[in-house]
Amino acid sequence: MNLDHNYGGGDKLRLVTDDPASFRVLVYNSTDWLLRRRSEAYALASAAVDGDGRWLKPVILGKGAYHVIAKAYQKHFTLAQQLVIPGVWDGSLVYALGALVDYAGHCWRSSQNLNKGYQPDTATSWWTRSDL
Repeated sequence: MNLDHNYGGGDKLRLVTDDPASFRVLVYNSTDWLLRRRSEAYALASAAVDGDGRWLKPVILGKGAYHVIAKAYQKHFTLAQQLVIPGVWDGSLVYALGALVDYAGHCWRSSQNLNKGYQPDTATSWWTRSDL
């Protein structure tokens, strides 16, 4: 899944602060962050930010829970806590009502129980696009 300033909707993770270009976005596994493993050595990915607070490139993440942090010299703030990236849709699995999947670069939420084999982008009675 590509993660950038538009994840979850237009500019939802955009950095809005004075001099945003002085910040870098760092992505940590939530477990590491909560265990105070916060040095850049623990960051899984990073992205530079432009003068408007938008990420210059997306970071690619797999299924998991992440903390997304904006960091500059001697300051940081959290853009997202426990951000959940869903697993990739698998037509052989059975999904429950409310389950999240990644399909074709978008997040989809199951609209029904016993959802098996229904492709998210074509089975609109079984799936809805979700901005998390």
